[in-house]
Amino acid sequence: ETCKDCARTPVTTVDLIRAEGYPAETHRVTTDDGYILGIHRIPTSRYPPYTPGPPVLYLHGYISSSAEIVLRGRKNSLGFLLSDQGYDVWMINFRGNVYSRNHTDLSPDDLKGPFWNFTWWEMGSLDLPKVLKYVLDMTNQNKAC
Repeated sequence: ETCKDCARTPVTTVDLIRAEGYPAETHRVTTDDGYILGIHRIPTSRYPPYTPGPPVLYLHGYISSSAEIVLRGRKNSLGFLLSDQGYDVWMINFRGNVYSRNHTDLSPDDLKGPFWNFTWWEMGSLDLPKVLKYVLDMTNQNKAC
């Protein structure tokens, strides 16, 4: 029952979320060193009440993306389970993955170019704080779960 057209069309995290009947959003956050990160959000559950609860920020694993938290459908995916428990689910996409291959000046097309000159250090010290601040500002909260 999950995403009946997925075999025929490219599937994004937003496609997976909407296929299960949940609202989905995409946000963009620019880091201090110019990387433009794609952030996905499930603001509310598919069930009433349709008001966002406390924000939770999910960090994907190595060579992955925000899709990993919604791939197994609404009954078996952490993103949907958190949403159904009343959380406002935000999903980071770290620099260089499919949703965050953008920069204000550098091109990701040159596989040996300066765009790719980063490590996990920059993801933790530059990406994460900027995204967390953005989530807190957008939700008018002072902490995330």
